[in-house]
Amino acid sequence: MRDSLEKFVQEHREEFDRHEPPGGLWKRVEKRLHHKQRGKYGIYYRIAASLFIIIGAAILVMQRHVKKPIETPADTIAVATEIKEAQAYYASVVETKRAELKQFGNDYPDLFRDFNGELDTLNVAFANLETEYRVTNGNEAVMQALMQNMQLQVELLNRQIQIIQDIRKHKNKTGGNSSLM
Repeated sequence: MRDSLEKFVQEHREEFDRHEPPGGLWKRVEKRLHHKQRGKYGIYYRIAASLFIIIGAAILVMQRHVKKPIETPADTIAVATEIKEAQAYYASVVETKRAELKQFGNDYPDLFRDFNGELDTLNVAFANLETEYRVTNGNEAVMQALMQNMQLQVELLNRQIQIIQDIRKHKNKTGGNSSLM
């Protein structure tokens, strides 16, 4: 294709050379080009685009350096309320289970004392976590540890009750001759 274009230009060279553009044509073209570049809003668009890029970059940099969104007082109050509600729930469950376990205390005093020792250990850990939670202004990890501690207390009580019930079943099957305790 290039060869045919060159051939055409060579064959019609005289015709191309005969026709010259009118004088001042290039000056008018240049004037129009410069006029469009210096448009009425051109500089404003450039400034706006530059500001947009700078602000966008600043936002991206800030988002990467921000670790946790700032909690509002309403968020903090809601979390504190949730913790208090969870504490109240688990405290009531623990007290119910302890009362149930206490019924077996007369029959198995040594076992009951051991069970209470285990629960007391969890209660001491819970008190330490509560203090740490207050000191750290509501640290999420400490709150999770508080919840896990309460869940462990309930699980421990359930297991202890199950152990005593299993001992009673075993004692009833053997006719009370078992010397487990």
